[in-house]
Amino acid sequence: MYDEDFVKNIKTRSFSIDLTVAFALLIIFIIASIFTVVYTTSKRASVKLAKKQFNKNAERIIEKTGSFLKGIENATAVTTEVFQMENNHLDFDSIQAKILLRTLISYKDIALIYFGNSNGFFIQAGRAGEKLFQKKISPKEPHKAYYKFFDKNLKESYSVKDTSYDPRVRPWYIGALKNKKVFWSDPYVFFETGELGITVSIPVFSKNSNKIIGVVGADIPLTSLSDFLRTLDLTENELALISDDSNNVVAFSGNNTIINVENDKKTRKHIKELNIPVIDKSLEFMPKNKKTSFVDFYFNKKQYLANITVFPENFEKKWFITILAPADDFLKALQALIHNIFIIALPGVLLAFLITWILAKRISTPIEKLSEDVKHIQNFNLDFDPQIKSHISEIQTMNIAIQAMKHSLKAFKLYVPQDLV
Repeated sequence: MYDEDFVKNIKTRSFSIDLTVAFALLIIFIIASIFTVVYTTSKRASVKLAKKQFNKNAERIIEKTGSFLKGIENATAVTTEVFQMENNHLDFDSIQAKILLRTLISYKDIALIYFGNSNGFFIQAGRAGEKLFQKKISPKEPHKAYYKFFDKNLKESYSVKDTSYDPRVRPWYIGALKNKKVFWSDPYVFFETGELGITVSIPVFSKNSNKIIGVVGADIPLTSLSDFLRTLDLTENELALISDDSNNVVAFSGNNTIINVENDKKTRKHIKELNIPVIDKSLEFMPKNKKTSFVDFYFNKKQYLANITVFPENFEKKWFITILAPADDFLKALQALIHNIFIIALPGVLLAFLITWILAKRISTPIEKLSEDVKHIQNFNLDFDPQIKSHISEIQTMNIAIQAMKHSLKAFKLYVPQDLV
């Protein structure tokens, strides 16, 4: 018999693995490699496409926001035309008052629209809940405000309130007078409603001279501007934010309030007061010497896309609009494709495993029998017959060689003692 220590020594110096397992691991490796290559290549292409698509979306949102503000500006500019004839005796039934009311009805995002002149006359159309109203202050009675209310059935009611309102000292009036053209105010608290908002105001020039005879203004609450951002075609996790050059929030598409209230005083929140860390991170990418900054960054191990654009120069306010979204929002199609491929491929993979297992068994079973036969020869048991049947020529050759060796050893036994052999 062979030296058992010699056999053990050979076993410890060699690595053995079941042939069937080897085939299975090979199939797993091949399939995993194919999936990895397909997924990596597709993801890289999809991220590139997502960036392009996101940039287009951001440009469209910026364009819509500009159009929204420009539309209100144009409506205000058209309204100035009916006030070009100097008239200090405008009443609720005048054509000018009706134009103000009609403009208010046409533009639901305007909270108040009004005209004030250099004499202190003031006439206004506005919203009070579900009601519309007109308001008039005459220079003859500067401390009285006359109101005419309309309910949803256009039923009228009147009231008078004491007031200390003088249009000539308000930010919208002073700004338009100083600019001598369209003026967009910084956010401030509206006198009539106490809301925080912005005003677009335009000076009214006399038809017969370049003299400014008054100013038309339209108020847009910051809540209306935020509501507008929410109407944009944003993805599920996409955020739109308008801020000024001090990083104070002007409008936000999310549900977080953008207004601080302290001691009945309303102020805008700073971006960091929204308590959204990923937006804080986007502050690092504010454009310095260019109009647009498009960035791709990671935050908390998650990829984000952001487009930060400065409002056009003709807007005269250095406002920024930030569009921010996780890259995954634009990769859903890829994820769905990979999911579908996996579902479709799974039966094929299982079938491949089954076929591989059968083929491996057909190869490994004869080899295992040959191995067992060799072990019997090792112990000089030459009568063991493994009954090997295989269509694989290499296995047939090995079997013939082993059987020939057994016959030779049997022949030796006839003439030489077994222990000596």
